[in-house]
This record gives sequence, C-alpha cells and structure tokens, in this order.
Amino acid sequence: MHPNAQLLTNFYAALSQADAATMGACYAPDATFTDPVFTDLKGDEVPKMWRMLCSRATDFNVTFSGIEADDRTGRARWVATYAFSGTGRRVVNHIDSSFTFKSGLIV
Repeated sequence: MHPNAQLLTNFYAALSQADAATMGACYAPDATFTDPVFTDLKGDEVPKMWRMLCSRATDFNVTFSGIEADDRTGRARWVATYAFSGTGRRVVNHIDSSFTFKSGLIV
C-alpha cells in the first residue's frame, strides 16, 4: 500500500472513532479544506472543524472504501451516518473525497 493510501486509511479509521486529534495530525499546517458546508478553511481551521464535528457527533458511524493514492493525490469514498443535532433525524451522507499530499501529509 502506498504511504499516502495508508495515511488516508489512518485518517478514516480515526474519523470512525471520532478521534479528531489523530485526524488533525494527518494535515499539513498549510492545509486547505472545502466542501458544500465548510468552504475555504485554511491552516488550523481544518483540524478545528474536525474537533467540532467529532465532539458533536451522536449516533455516529463511518464506513470507507475505494482509497487510492500516489505521491501527489488521493481519493476515497465514505459514508457518514449520524443523528442530525437540530432535529434528531437520521442522516446518511455518501461522500467522494479528493486529496493532495505534500511531505506525507494532506494539504
């Protein structure tokens, strides 16, 4: 397995355990993050987002698959299932993620 594929495997294993500290350690200090809800996060905003999400997660489950990575880029498919905090309703979110790496970390 490519080291960056292992990095992503470790990242998603940590997410499945709501282990934001391990997830944050997978990111470079100058990392950026964007998705439909959290747009244009930079630097320490990225691990702070994961800490906030992990601390609020209730009835939370993550599965992941399709991890691929090389020296520069990677991708993964994952499914997050959780209770939405505002309503308590169950959410099943299917996500395709893409990554860029530098010096063995997510940027």
